[in-house]
Amino acid sequence: MKALHKTLLAALLGSAAFTAAAQEMRTSYFMETAKFRHQLNPAYISDQRYVSMPLLGNFNVGSVGNFGARTFIYDIDPAQNNGRRYGTFLHPDVSSGQFFSTLGSDDVQGGVYLNMNLISVGFKAWQGNNIIDVNLRSNTDFKLPNQLFRFAKESGANSSYNLSDLGMKSQSYLEVALGHSHAIDDHFVVGAKAKLLFGLAYANLKVKQLDLTLDDNKWEVMGQAEGAVAFQNTHFRMDSKGRLDDLEDFKGGMTGFGVAFDLGATYKVHGMENLTLSAALNDMGGINHSQAQNLKTKDNAKWTFSGFRQAYVASDKSGSQELGHEFDQMGEDLKDMLNLYDTGRKGHGQGLATTFNIGAEYTLPVYDKLSFGLLHSHRINDIYSWNSTMLSARVRPIRLVEVGLSTAFTSTGTQFGGMLTLNARGFHFFVAADRFVGRLSKQGIPLNSLNSNVAFGIGFPLSAEAHRARK
Repeated sequence: MKALHKTLLAALLGSAAFTAAAQEMRTSYFMETAKFRHQLNPAYISDQRYVSMPLLGNFNVGSVGNFGARTFIYDIDPAQNNGRRYGTFLHPDVSSGQFFSTLGSDDVQGGVYLNMNLISVGFKAWQGNNIIDVNLRSNTDFKLPNQLFRFAKESGANSSYNLSDLGMKSQSYLEVALGHSHAIDDHFVVGAKAKLLFGLAYANLKVKQLDLTLDDNKWEVMGQAEGAVAFQNTHFRMDSKGRLDDLEDFKGGMTGFGVAFDLGATYKVHGMENLTLSAALNDMGGINHSQAQNLKTKDNAKWTFSGFRQAYVASDKSGSQELGHEFDQMGEDLKDMLNLYDTGRKGHGQGLATTFNIGAEYTLPVYDKLSFGLLHSHRINDIYSWNSTMLSARVRPIRLVEVGLSTAFTSTGTQFGGMLTLNARGFHFFVAADRFVGRLSKQGIPLNSLNSNVAFGIGFPLSAEAHRARK
């Protein structure tokens, strides 16, 4: 297990393990056979009795970002590098102009996600539809200011730099949920879900402001940064300077506990029964990580920083360990720049990233197997907040098959997705993507954009479909 500063840079490379928080398949929102769209709106709990295949009911893994591997890894003339072809943006053969043109003016931001269903059971009771859902959730978000990379590359071309809104947040937990949806009449359906949350790992780093000023070939640093880390019952040891270093011997357990709630509703418009409106508010709650160690910079302190070392490693492979070591070294330098110390205080409360979904679906009167939908999502998540507006179409030409296509305009770019479900008697299968994977390196790292994901699942319906009739 790497320390916090290493995790941050690993996330940047897209090569970190997915560190178990919420990512749902938005393309599924308007698909009537999608068994897990209740994770977007609890009013959509399936009206079939249902059990998922353990561990394979819903496996959704993906990443988002406004960059790709080509932003930070470049082709280098092998004749100038002992026959090696690739190097990082710090390589002297990569000019500042070339790197800054590729980097652009936006901050670097993104995330990696995992949503893994361990088991789900759907049943009818209490005059409605119900779901018991057990999931492993993962969400890692990061934001690195544009100026950080300009500072690393230029190595003092300017005498001062200001860094703000630099951060990384990762939260891993087990979620046990009980959901219920209830039809009030032929037009209204309401749903709610209560969740127990068991923390597994947590890391949060936030730099509110950091000012760097060049003085006698040293950088004088002043600012404010804070963070917290927890990994089950395992503590982090400190280095010789009293700063976060690495994990002690592993001890299993929970970092803490929490609760959260989802609320949702759908409304088939009176007089326009082909139009259905919907809204949901998900993940209202949080976890108290009682085992977390808290970190911060010393109050009113100034310290010196020697800068990012311009040593570089070239490689034959764009995802090699040598290139990984280069970014790991940058992480070590970043640790010196932030200068975080353990405060000695334990425990840290952290809210989930609450998401608001609002949708509208119109079913064609002349062919009610085809509908079009509009879904807007807003995730409230501090400096990592995110928006998406999705247009979709779904068709179910025969009872066995349903297909959906989507395009979304998001905070990290335009995305295209699709979903296919197969619904045989006693067997259900789906495969989907909100963001089709673009071109990859040989190591599986997205080259041009970090926006990619894939989901699939297997389940076993225990009763015939009884979907609410479309009018």
